[in-house]
Amino acid sequence: QSHVAALVGHGKRNDAVWRRFEVRNEDNFAAGLCPGSPVWVGKLEDMQCKTAALQLQRRIASPESDDLLPSSWPEGIRPATPRPQVVATWPDRMRHYLKIHGDVTTALRQGSELPGQKILIHMCTTMSFCGGHGDRLNGMLGAFAVALLSGRQFFIDSQRPVPLTLVLQPTPEGPDWRLFGTHVTLSAGVNFNDNLASFERDPRRVLDSQEDVLRIVSNQRLTAAALRALPQQAEAVGLSLHSNLHARLFEILFQPSPALRATLAARSLPSGRRIGLHFRAGDQMPAHWKDPPRHGLSELDEFLECAESLERSLGWDATFLLFADTDKVQDLPRVRELVASGKLVLPPQNDGLIHLDRSPAMLSVRGLLTSWAEWWTLAFDVHALVLCQSGFGATAMEIGPRRPAVMGRGCVPADGSTG
Repeated sequence: QSHVAALVGHGKRNDAVWRRFEVRNEDNFAAGLCPGSPVWVGKLEDMQCKTAALQLQRRIASPESDDLLPSSWPEGIRPATPRPQVVATWPDRMRHYLKIHGDVTTALRQGSELPGQKILIHMCTTMSFCGGHGDRLNGMLGAFAVALLSGRQFFIDSQRPVPLTLVLQPTPEGPDWRLFGTHVTLSAGVNFNDNLASFERDPRRVLDSQEDVLRIVSNQRLTAAALRALPQQAEAVGLSLHSNLHARLFEILFQPSPALRATLAARSLPSGRRIGLHFRAGDQMPAHWKDPPRHGLSELDEFLECAESLERSLGWDATFLLFADTDKVQDLPRVRELVASGKLVLPPQNDGLIHLDRSPAMLSVRGLLTSWAEWWTLAFDVHALVLCQSGFGATAMEIGPRRPAVMGRGCVPADGSTG
């Protein structure tokens, strides 16, 4: 906060943009936020903020030729040097990878040998915690990036609380990632659950592993550290400059299962513009799961006011869809008022509210499809987002199409690009 305060104390305009995840390519990211303007990037821990703000203000307002000299740059700050963005297609090397994956899958089904082919399996079993929607998606997509960079064929063995294939299935053009029972038949692998630092300290230990089959248990975003460790490989495979990398990886891996498709088809979404709100209280459903507090129920009014402000700024007449982790929001006066007017819609909770990793198994099975349908709605079927600090909404913003998004607390703009 002291760094931000020092920077905000100077200059004509100071904008804040919220991100939950790391910026992978800060030069392109900063240039995208400030098109057509001189852009500088820096690391807060290295900056002398009291002097840097004034120095940057002068360089932007009245640039001089000596500003190009590294010796003249403020400590911890340098000019941004963005690189051209790649088009949203994969190079031939990726297409070759997918062909080889198909051959490997066929060989596995036939019980044949796999000469020269190494495999990476992302694990989520009843013997490990896998996290909620956000953690699971980050873990799977990060492991897929590691597999692509290390030339391994990628598979998923996810059985908690039910097989992943009951909710998601492979796409026709992507790899058939389905495996089952590998935790019984294969040796232990590496575990990065809640321990991203362990991977970041030595990513090459995994990327250069000589094991024929590597099992990864992870609910962490391994992507950025893996890309930094193998930059040439990342460029060759088409990962390094993709501004929406996790969205593209999700698109190539997953589509809704028949059961999830049926749940999505049964929704009654309002017509016209829709603004999705995600509100996570955390500790208001102790009979369903135990979780630390996130947002007090009294804070929901601020989320709703933010949605109204966003709607005005966009010039829309929108309907609000509120997805919350507690049914107690239904009793709040402002919610009841907006529901009565038709402005706010609450999804039906016939199967109960759940947390994928913390709810009892029987409850999780009942509410699984509803929970995934709510995530899918936020990701792909609303036109703007009001979010809380949760991976559920953050991954929906990142994996879905680009659209206006803000944080409910403070109504700060939110960015969902991979960076």
